[in-house]
Order: sequence, then C-alpha cells, then structure tokens
Amino acid sequence: MDSIVACDFFAKRVYTLRGVFTAYMLVFIHLGTRKVYCSSSTYHPDGDWVMQQARNANMWLDDMGVKPRFLIHDRDRKFPDEFKAFWKSEGVRCIRIPFKAPRANDYASCCTSLAA
Repeated sequence: MDSIVACDFFAKRVYTLRGVFTAYMLVFIHLGTRKVYCSSSTYHPDGDWVMQQARNANMWLDDMGVKPRFLIHDRDRKFPDEFKAFWKSEGVRCIRIPFKAPRANDYASCCTSLAA
C-alpha cells in the first residue's frame, strides 16, 4: 500500500451571479497513509492544467518522502497522453481501471464522493 497512489476527478456545481458553472478538481490519495492531495479547482480542465496538477502531486509526494511505484486512475478523457509519460519518467507505472468498473478505484472514488 505504501507504493500505491490513486487519483480521480470530481466536479462540483458552483452558483454565481453570472450563472451556474462546474468546477473540477483532481484528487490524489496515498493508500499507505491515506493522505489526500486536492488540486486547485478549474472550470476548464484541459491537458495543461492536468499536467500541472500531476507535477504538484509529485512534489507533494516528495515532500512526504513517498516514492510511489503505481498510480491507479480511471479512463477519463481529461487525462492527456503526457500524463502517463510524466509518471513513467518518475518511475511510476500507471494502471487504468477496467471499463465500467468504478469500484476498481474505490479509494479515490470514495474521496471524491465525500468531497462532493
């Protein structure tokens, strides 16, 4: 468990004077300690934003002294190809959960459902 990190997106509706918007966050959880890193939110989760959150999460893991070997995530299209390449360059193997199997990433899914 000490070498596994899971991540998932969650969305929250934000009501403003200009209307209703959907804010997105990317959450990483270290399964060994169950410590959670929540990204900054955005209304437009493009590839550049996702990559910045991956770099931020990696620095967070470094600060904790954690060297993950595996990263579990779903097949969300918001993850760009560079996401897997980044983690691979850090020595982390990305494991995508099977189609229609949300319970395969229960740790991260649980975090995101509690936050919503």
